[in-house]
Amino acid sequence: MKKDFALTTRLHDKAIPASSLQHFAKECMLGKDFTSALAYIDEAIKREPTESSYHIGRANILYHLQDFHEALNALNNASELPHNPAAIALNRGAIYNAMGEPEKALPYYDEALKHAPELANAHYNKGNALRKLDKFEEAIDSFKRAHTLQPREPVFLNNLALTYQDSNQLEQAINTYQKALALNPNYHDANFNCGLCHLLRGNFIKGFALYEWRLNNPNNNLPKRRFTVPLWQGEPLQGKHLYCYAEQGFGDAIQFIRYVSLLNAMGAKVSIECRPPLVRLFQQISGIVAIHSSVNNSPEADFVCSLLSLPYLCQTTVESLPAHTPYLAVTNADKQHWQSHLGQADKRIGFCFAGSPTHKNDRHRSIALAYWQNYFESCQQQAISLVCLQKDIKHSAALERLNMICLDTALNDFYDTACVIACCDEIVTVDTSVAHLAGAQGKKVTVLLPFAPDWRWMLARNDSPWYPSMRLLRQPALNDWDSVFNQLISEQTC
Repeated sequence: MKKDFALTTRLHDKAIPASSLQHFAKECMLGKDFTSALAYIDEAIKREPTESSYHIGRANILYHLQDFHEALNALNNASELPHNPAAIALNRGAIYNAMGEPEKALPYYDEALKHAPELANAHYNKGNALRKLDKFEEAIDSFKRAHTLQPREPVFLNNLALTYQDSNQLEQAINTYQKALALNPNYHDANFNCGLCHLLRGNFIKGFALYEWRLNNPNNNLPKRRFTVPLWQGEPLQGKHLYCYAEQGFGDAIQFIRYVSLLNAMGAKVSIECRPPLVRLFQQISGIVAIHSSVNNSPEADFVCSLLSLPYLCQTTVESLPAHTPYLAVTNADKQHWQSHLGQADKRIGFCFAGSPTHKNDRHRSIALAYWQNYFESCQQQAISLVCLQKDIKHSAALERLNMICLDTALNDFYDTACVIACCDEIVTVDTSVAHLAGAQGKKVTVLLPFAPDWRWMLARNDSPWYPSMRLLRQPALNDWDSVFNQLISEQTC
């Protein structure tokens, strides 16, 4: 209320110069109050419409409000006035990059650098655009140049390290993260990202410790939970009630629900909080006393813990992880129900070609249907029945023309999917929740992985310590799905 009064008073006080209104807008931006910032800068423009810096500031505020088209319009207005060409080009590039059009952003970064070759942010933003385009060597050069110009900026080092990580240069990545952390030891992103590198290398003790930095990171999209119950920090659990919540994706929950048996062995009663599509699946686990499908920050328990913190708190190593499968199962009656729905087949393979499109690395892990065509035809020639385990299929008509069974809307939750998996002889899938579900059921499963995989699959191995029945087929080079499918088809026809 006090803030609103100050805003209204200032906006109507004609004695306040436009430059002061711009200052108030910048203060609001620091506090992430972009709506108030926009009100201040709009009033500044009304009072001094020919000052280009106000229009550039307006574009920056609209960028943070994700009103990208209006932000571009603001820059167009600025460009018609005496202006800083490097600033306008830099902002245009940032907007196109945020719109998911890095190829349009690059010429503007080059234009900014033509006017201001020593502009570190232009080199940095150019590196980000190049990274999105998988031009890693060029991105590395841009980040290095930005770092040379501003050697005390840890963000430049973090994104340089990310690019090394994208190209599986893990030693260089870790060394670069450490340089960023020497500048700012409490840098959440660098600590977390460095942890992912250690996990990829199989150093679980170090990796899972750094993975904990995700929990209080203001830059990620995870809900910030504030519990009234103490967080479990490794205290003895004999006779205690532990409330575990699923924190990230469905696959993560399926992977780490395995720790229930370990917690039971430590003497704990375990309750689980998860999203509704997982409830029926997790109800099959004998060691869970209660399952909650809604968020509860005040559970009746002694301790609370994220499922994804359990590997750290249990001091998990590659050798000690709880790898016994199956730890998820379906009833015989439900399996028979789905068996009758699917019909008879000498051999049945379930497949999944795409993960969630909102996943930050989906463009690398999901595989266009065109790559699958020869594999599907090879299966048909061998009279193998194919079952699509994909939800929300956009190409169902094309798949049905190949005589596939497309279940889509018939799969109401992960328990239904688990029943279908139980009816299959094997599963072939990209890195998504189906891979975890098949592995957790002890089903023979082949996972097709991008060149730079998620941390849990590590590098340079064709098996997974998490799932004994799983094998991994990896891209030998960036975006090389052809080699993966050539191997898959060759093995299928042997």
